[in-house]
Amino acid sequence: MATYDLVGKKEVIIGNELFTPELVSDDLGSITMTAATTEISSQQGTVNLPNGSFEEMSATITLIVPDVATLARIFPGNAQIAKFTHPGKTDPGVKVSFGSNECKSIEPVPIIIRNACDTNSAQDIRMPRAIVANSAAFEFSIGDPITVELQIAPLPSEDGTVGAVEFGEGDLAAPSYFDVTTGVYKTITEQS
Repeated sequence: MATYDLVGKKEVIIGNELFTPELVSDDLGSITMTAATTEISSQQGTVNLPNGSFEEMSATITLIVPDVATLARIFPGNAQIAKFTHPGKTDPGVKVSFGSNECKSIEPVPIIIRNACDTNSAQDIRMPRAIVANSAAFEFSIGDPITVELQIAPLPSEDGTVGAVEFGEGDLAAPSYFDVTTGVYKTITEQS
């Protein structure tokens, strides 16, 4: 088992949505990668050798949900925008539904966990394609905002050249930074 200490303020990017440190729980989450093994009989007895695949690859991320609009950013496929705006507000209302009879496909999105104060990707944790399940564990308490624990299935890139979970530099050719607007790593000189 490997540990990767997360020190300092973190930002979480899900698709093109940036969740700043005030929306990231102190109990940020976990990533589980359990290597699969094949049992082989040898002259010294039975041994379990890694076979290159994984029995489990999953992640959880816990975000703070101060309002329904934030919940809609986490689950855009479950959100519906109201046709009106409340007096004194600039954004229309929103409703987020779970458990409807409507069939919806879940599109994989990139997920990045990065240091909020870094100007490069050296400490990034990246899932290039991840499925955020349309289910969540909501924690409620009086006086505190709701937290939601997201269940995530990391996937490798479609062409298989990028692993399901990567730690560190986003681009090995030059210092880079993940651009939320474009959804790709840009070299530091390309940042605007």
